Amino acid sequence: MKKRLRVCCLVILAVVAHMGAQPAFVRDSLDAFMRRAMTQWKIPGAAIAIVKDGQVVVAKGYGVREHGKPDKVDENTLFGIGSNTKAFTATALAALEANGKLSLDDKVIKWLPEFRLYDTLATCEVMLRDLLCHRIGLGEYQGDFVMWGSSYSRDEIVRKMRLMKPVSSFRSRYAYCNCAFIVAGQVIPRVTGNTWDEYIRDSILVPLGMRRTTTTVAGLEGDPNAARPHMLWNGKPVSIRYGNIDNSAPAGAINSSAAEMAHWLIMQTDSGRYNGRQVIPWKALEETRSAQMVVGEPGVYERLVGGVHFRNYGLGWMLMDYAGRKVVRHTGEVDGFVSLTCFVPEERLGFVLLTNSLGHEFQWPVLYHVLDAYLARPYSDWNDRFYTIFSKAAAEAAAMRAKYMARPANALPPSANLTAYTGTYTHEQYGSVEVKLEEGRIRIYFSAHPGLIATLEHQNGDAFACSFNDKIFGESLVPFTVKDGKVVSFVLTVDPWVDPTEYVFTKLVR
Repeated sequence: MKKRLRVCCLVILAVVAHMGAQPAFVRDSLDAFMRRAMTQWKIPGAAIAIVKDGQVVVAKGYGVREHGKPDKVDENTLFGIGSNTKAFTATALAALEANGKLSLDDKVIKWLPEFRLYDTLATCEVMLRDLLCHRIGLGEYQGDFVMWGSSYSRDEIVRKMRLMKPVSSFRSRYAYCNCAFIVAGQVIPRVTGNTWDEYIRDSILVPLGMRRTTTTVAGLEGDPNAARPHMLWNGKPVSIRYGNIDNSAPAGAINSSAAEMAHWLIMQTDSGRYNGRQVIPWKALEETRSAQMVVGEPGVYERLVGGVHFRNYGLGWMLMDYAGRKVVRHTGEVDGFVSLTCFVPEERLGFVLLTNSLGHEFQWPVLYHVLDAYLARPYSDWNDRFYTIFSKAAAEAAAMRAKYMARPANALPPSANLTAYTGTYTHEQYGSVEVKLEEGRIRIYFSAHPGLIATLEHQNGDAFACSFNDKIFGESLVPFTVKDGKVVSFVLTVDPWVDPTEYVFTKLVR
């Protein structure tokens, strides 16, 4: 009995000592900071976890799972982690290399002989490593509309990459590319015989005890403790549908909780070990966090905080310096969710932020507040400073967009009868769409996005204001080209967050 009492006392003392070692911001101010800042950024719910020296020191939720409803977020609430999935894909491939199953310098066509890029030389030379560090010559988010929530399979997305014209020469510059990670994910079945989903589950999630973490939208929708996705619409958070991006899973479909992402961070900050077991070879982790591609100069927030001198990309991780330390991080944005994962290897420090809303940049003040707290830097109210910059830029962008979308007072009429704009149109990469005249309005129906409808309202001449029934795709102008009284094509754009590409659809002549 006395021995048991002594053990209990030692455990309590260890916990108290560990709590006392936490920075004042984390120990005393984190809760108040999160609640105040979430109100300011209009975020319904969030969860955060912090690990230090192999221990979880914070794992908790804030706010609600769905705006206007009472269910609270806790440390076990599932969120979409978006592009933080990329580190799982890259880690899986690096582990396969460490175990002698492949080389990251293997040509992609060794494993996927059917793979083609628009450029023949790039097709022959692109390596697995190139896919994982965004340097294959495509533009930022190029081609994402074709795959985002579409009915195309992963294999079909891979085949369509040969139709995407590059915007730069192969390996010449960094440009974030979701399609490349889908290709990388499709290599895993060729090497292991298991799907990407199965391999990620069996080789990473299960050994890390991440048993509620899923790779499909069904796993998120069917969980009783899952956050609902939101986006800001007219300045207010609105609940939206769960986005089905299972076809793009290697680039961004994992769903997890703060509690389980803490397991991932403990492994990352303990040389690949978790609960005394080597889950991922250290050699593989070291490879993923080594610089592969220069990203560019520090951004606006990084210049504001100072102490950031470079940004590189590893394999599924963004790399930078801060206060003399190497910082490994990544953000994730997927329909209705924004996340941040970060760790500082030499400090054995890691943290994750999960939120259930788009249209904010709250991840950045959280990043620097936590780093400053643990790196003993002076406190600065990054949240208010970042929010001031963000809100000003957002207001200016909204004003410019409203002016761009507004119908001018001296608007010209369409150059053809509205029925002339109807018909079947095709785009080489996307496929076909049907343009119909219904109840006096032109509507576009998309073959690869069942249920997606774009409604067009006349704006000026042959340009129409376009709004989608799925708010994720935003609003834009759709100009038609009319020659000799015949409509021949139109240009479609969606929200640049999804894809900044201009898609030219040509009318089929029957």
